[in-house]
Amino acid sequence: MSTRALRKAQQRAEEERLAALAASPPSKDSQNDDEEEDEEEEEETPIVSKKPNLFAMLEAELEEAEVEDQDEENEDDVPEPPSTTSTAPSKSKKNKKKKKKNKGKSKAVSEDREDDDKAFDSALQSLKSTTLFPTTPTSSPSSPSSLLTTLLHIDPRHLDLENEMRKLFGRSATTRENPPRSRLPGASTRALSTRRNPFVQPSENWPRDSSGGLSMDLLSKSPIDNTISFKYTHSRAYQETQRQFLLCVRSMDPDRMISHLSAHPYHISTLLQTSHIALTQSNDHTTSQTLLSRALFSLGRSSHSVFPTSLTSGLARLSFSYFENRELYFSAWKYILSLSRRGLWRTGLEFIRLLLQLDPIDDPLCLLLIIDQYALKSRCFDILLSLSSTPLLKPTWSNSPNIAYSLSLAEFMAGNLDSAKSRLREAITTYPWLITKLHGTLSAENATKPLPEELWGLLPPTEIDSLLAEMYTLRMGDLWNIPEHAQFLISVLHDSKKFNNIDRRNLGTMKSVYVDAKLRDLARHIFLMDPSESRGLIGFLPAKLRNDQGYAWDILPPEGKESEYQKEMETGSTAAGVPTETVGPRGLFEAFFRSLLPDFQPPEMPQPTPTAAAAAVNQEQPRQQQEPGTFEVGEDDLRATLVTMVEDGVGFPAGMGLSDRAELALNVGLVPRELRGWFGERFGVVVGADDNVHDEVEEEADVVEEEGGEEEEVQERDSRAIDRLVQILGTGDRASLRMRVDRMFEGQGAEMAEVRRRVEERLGLR
Repeated sequence: MSTRALRKAQQRAEEERLAALAASPPSKDSQNDDEEEDEEEEEETPIVSKKPNLFAMLEAELEEAEVEDQDEENEDDVPEPPSTTSTAPSKSKKNKKKKKKNKGKSKAVSEDREDDDKAFDSALQSLKSTTLFPTTPTSSPSSPSSLLTTLLHIDPRHLDLENEMRKLFGRSATTRENPPRSRLPGASTRALSTRRNPFVQPSENWPRDSSGGLSMDLLSKSPIDNTISFKYTHSRAYQETQRQFLLCVRSMDPDRMISHLSAHPYHISTLLQTSHIALTQSNDHTTSQTLLSRALFSLGRSSHSVFPTSLTSGLARLSFSYFENRELYFSAWKYILSLSRRGLWRTGLEFIRLLLQLDPIDDPLCLLLIIDQYALKSRCFDILLSLSSTPLLKPTWSNSPNIAYSLSLAEFMAGNLDSAKSRLREAITTYPWLITKLHGTLSAENATKPLPEELWGLLPPTEIDSLLAEMYTLRMGDLWNIPEHAQFLISVLHDSKKFNNIDRRNLGTMKSVYVDAKLRDLARHIFLMDPSESRGLIGFLPAKLRNDQGYAWDILPPEGKESEYQKEMETGSTAAGVPTETVGPRGLFEAFFRSLLPDFQPPEMPQPTPTAAAAAVNQEQPRQQQEPGTFEVGEDDLRATLVTMVEDGVGFPAGMGLSDRAELALNVGLVPRELRGWFGERFGVVVGADDNVHDEVEEEADVVEEEGGEEEEVQERDSRAIDRLVQILGTGDRASLRMRVDRMFEGQGAEMAEVRRRVEERLGLR
């Protein structure tokens, strides 16, 4: 039973008790006359107070919902609700006998109320003692699981970025104002939810819409440590919305994706995808964070009623194996990155602890590699020190180089200088190549002394160790470059104790840690990083993982745990959303032109009747009715597309003239050879003689191919199409090429994997 329900029950019991007292006949004095008795009855009869304002009552209900989390922590101290009845004032003429009688009755009422309060409190305690899922573990307080639960409990106040902004910049820096008490519920954003959201609070300009069928189930409760497992679920309506989203992904049309978001403003995958588009294509960090906040809000209000309490107690668990659950992981991670861009490290740290609580042992996002950055930059070094010493986490955390170095800095920030020096010397001895990277990031003012000769030439033993070293210096280099921290680092390096005892044959390595599923987790961690940071780290990963990043809404899912939506998308349709058996491999060019021109419509493939098909068995098919399996596009449609591209400058550098665009289109091979003559006449561009000779040779080759068989013809045309794509794409640096290729093949099915491989090989991306 919730606190609000208990209050209402207490209020009803109080009203019934007062009504019963009012109905009982008052005690009469035998010496009073009839008029005196009438005055006593009128004086003791309770009357109903002024009718309360209904809007004020509703506002009070909303305020109770906002502070419900505080009430649950202090249920023992339930305030007494105000009485809805009052006693009528006595008449002007009262004798002392009446006053004594009233005083005695008031004293009796007070004693009865105290007895009822005691009975209510005892009933409340009995309800709390029989709760289905107690919020405190029944295991020993000193057990490893209980200790981990205590360290991972969440404080909802630290999840609200407004609190940290107010603390850092003052009340004027916050965008959310406390609504006045006279504000109507219809004008408040609390109408979006009936209870306080465990993740983020809504903004006033957000659309008022439902989650569309997203909900959460309680799966089980562990009898060992009382942890509670949850799982998000999709209703049939939500599943249909998800399939519509996949059609938008296949179309590669951002406008279509935005329209889908307008129709379904709280669909999680759409919010993740549009947030990715806003960040990568428009560099719009504000819009990206707003969309991520809406995703977290939708996930929060769709959660189970026990979930927020389990979070605050450290008992919530959410398996990463389910796609529905992974959306919370990805939304929270990207939201954490957006918080770091604004310098809100404490709020980001609380979200990291939230994700770590959901799966602390497996840690599918490798939060171990980032929690030290947020803990130290928010000056919550005590959290890092406590978690690193937890028995359940210590075996993994003690072998991580970033934790080894960050713990020494945490001890230094905590004022434990001796312990800090000891930890740093141990870290240098175990992972000496990392100190070389750190020393190289120090500024000239801070690097007052060179690196000791004993540490020269100590390189990472494996690619994984090199990757972790690069990642740590990228994230923590600025923190070590603070003058007092750099001075501490230099003092340890040039201490009287030399580093001559380093055994080069037994250096620490993480090669045995990041294998199989854990290596996949590390790759997912890198793919989820900010693109400006991850660009130099992806090359350390194996080629198999580099080429299998997944999608922006489900990055690198665990092997064998791909969502059913992804399987349907990869096996059911091509880039244009048309069944594969109708379009075939021709979808590659369709996807390319659609990415440039959203209104591009591919020519319809005629479906011959059985009679016509039988009659055409021994006849050569016209060029416009080739069988599926080629990259051919209708000539009229292709001409119109080329004219639009050149005249409107779609896909060409800004400021380039019409004739220059036409020449560039010819030079890069965008115009098919059979249309070069028409294209030259259309835009006044001279087609070289070499092109004409090449066209004749091409025609002769086509005749030979037709005689050689249909299979060789298809292969040759596929090669020609890939040549054209390579010529079109191969006009930029490596990063730009990778981005264009990713955009072209995003959302493509498995049937396009071979085409992508051949294109990447031709571009030198493999």
